[in-house]
Amino acid sequence: MQREYKESATEKVQVRHVKRALTSFHGTLCAFTFFFLNIALQSFSVFLPTILRDLGYTAIQAQLRSVAPYVVACALAIAMAWSSDYVGMRGPFIFGCSLISSIGYAILVASDSATAKYAAIYIAAMGMFAAGPATVSWALNNSAGPTVRSVTSAYVVSVGNCGALIATWTYLPSMSPDYTLGHALNLISVSCAAILAAVGFYWCMRENKLRANGRRDAIFEGKSEEEIGNLGSMHPDFRLMR
Repeated sequence: MQREYKESATEKVQVRHVKRALTSFHGTLCAFTFFFLNIALQSFSVFLPTILRDLGYTAIQAQLRSVAPYVVACALAIAMAWSSDYVGMRGPFIFGCSLISSIGYAILVASDSATAKYAAIYIAAMGMFAAGPATVSWALNNSAGPTVRSVTSAYVVSVGNCGALIATWTYLPSMSPDYTLGHALNLISVSCAAILAAVGFYWCMRENKLRANGRRDAIFEGKSEEEIGNLGSMHPDFRLMR
């Protein structure tokens, strides 16, 4: 961390660090991306056995069949983590995975076939479970300073977990057995996450270009060497992960 970010591991928490984390455009964008993903993530985790049961499987069969989508989602999440680290980008991967998940929910909304719906559950799980951790990582990648990064982590996860409050109302017994409204709400949620990921990618790309062209150097005016050293991710030499 000291080599890569030129920061001190013993930095004390100050109000300016908290303010910088909470007012970061990219951090807030990641927080709401995670919020939309969590609406689908939390409802999926809680109601998957119920959905499978209503597709015609017994209680035990439904529980057993709920394992496989998580295994597939785990494999994609690991592959995505490695790939996004390798190319040094998060946004396109989050966008792509959210899009994959939206396809799964679109099938769940439109199809009447139990087989197609079970296949769609895999597609939905693959996308959103891979996109969630990547979104939190993306926010931390673009937060410099250990204190700012810590506050950003708490901020993104706190806002994101509020999606669980909505998730508890997306699959009600009255919607059984098709749960069309619940699937539709999750389709909208993951689609919103995809849009925010695209916006975040474009913003990071544009901001990096402005910094490379010296358009952010005005931030140095009137600042001491110590203040310049504490700019963190706002420093014009800092390059945002796209």
